Amino acid sequence: MKKFDFRLEKILDYRDACKKVSRAELAERNNALFSIEKYVQELEEEQARIANREQEEFDLSEMFLSALYQDKLKNDLEQQKILEEKAKIEVEKARDIFIEKSKEVRVMELLKDKQREIHRLDAKRKERKELDEIAHRRC
Repeated sequence: MKKFDFRLEKILDYRDACKKVSRAELAERNNALFSIEKYVQELEEEQARIANREQEEFDLSEMFLSALYQDKLKNDLEQQKILEEKAKIEVEKARDIFIEKSKEVRVMELLKDKQREIHRLDAKRKERKELDEIAHRRC
């Protein structure tokens, strides 16, 4: 029986490699988003801690420094939220690319499976034909 040879194997390998690259890109984007979200959470916790601390008695210079620090935290938080939204968009783009690459690989794998099945059936049919010819010669 002749060995099955998928003519588009190199294309399948290439698409699979592209899928792996897009998976790594998605993981990288997810990690970046996670880092930003973690930093935003830390900034929010720091803001809450400073807000609770204001109930204590301070002199004028400490209150001024506290207000400046709160403004800085507020600005940092706003910037990080903007970065977070951009990172979410990038994650979504990377996810869409990964899904598309996965679909391309799946289509090629289905084609390969279909061609393998056709090859198997052809081989069976050829073997059956040869056996019939041998049986017919003996008669």
